[in-house]
Amino acid sequence: MKKILIVYRDNDTFAHYVPMIVGILQKEGCTAAVKKFPRGQQISEVISTDGYDVVIPDRTCRLRLDDKGWQKVRDSRRWDEDVTLDVTIFYATLRHLQSAAEHLGTQEESFKCLITGALENHAPRPTEILIVEKSMKDHNLVPGATTDADATAGVAQWFSEIFPGIPVRIVGSVDDVSDSNSQRWMVADRHAVVVYSAGYLSSARTEELRHKLAKRNGVFFQFPMETGITDLHMAGFYRLDTKVVMQALQKFVQEEIIEDK
Repeated sequence: MKKILIVYRDNDTFAHYVPMIVGILQKEGCTAAVKKFPRGQQISEVISTDGYDVVIPDRTCRLRLDDKGWQKVRDSRRWDEDVTLDVTIFYATLRHLQSAAEHLGTQEESFKCLITGALENHAPRPTEILIVEKSMKDHNLVPGATTDADATAGVAQWFSEIFPGIPVRIVGSVDDVSDSNSQRWMVADRHAVVVYSAGYLSSARTEELRHKLAKRNGVFFQFPMETGITDLHMAGFYRLDTKVVMQALQKFVQEEIIEDK
């Protein structure tokens, strides 16, 4: 029986998916322990992984694992990336998107499929698209993009192809946004929205922007993709097929966690 540690800093996406992952692990006969840090907390402690066979951290907590934890993470790989909680959830939501399309092989294809699905579910068509450049490269969205400007230009191109003729405006940070026009879509990496306050990463700005845009029939979308899916799902513009997501999580758990490599 494998003993598995899931360790993460709380956010809306993880709150939705972690119980699913724990349930699957338990059905597979694993012991699954969860260590959850409060959302936004700066994590300074070294996270002990003694007694666990497999560690599934999020990207934030991965940086604070002890030496044994680092090795346990490196022993499990997918797509040449460490198996983090973020990657596990992205894999599941990507499989969900693929169930609605014949072929999805890139972030761009997945993104376009997601936005098309949101529009079909009555998301308002934008009158303007506002893209925040700060931190846009952080989640490796655009192949070859090494700067925020490069990544932002790539994302802007995606939107121009989905919404031809709709103005796309790029701003440096969320602090450069002075108003919220009707039916505006605002797009940012989640790292660009949250701010540190008294040792915590505050999500208050995220909630403020969600409310402000929704009030004016707009849309707030954050990268990486799994966060954007959660944003659209919470706004009622995207329906996650729980059965498809659960099947994808089950497949991931069996192939990448249960089976010995």
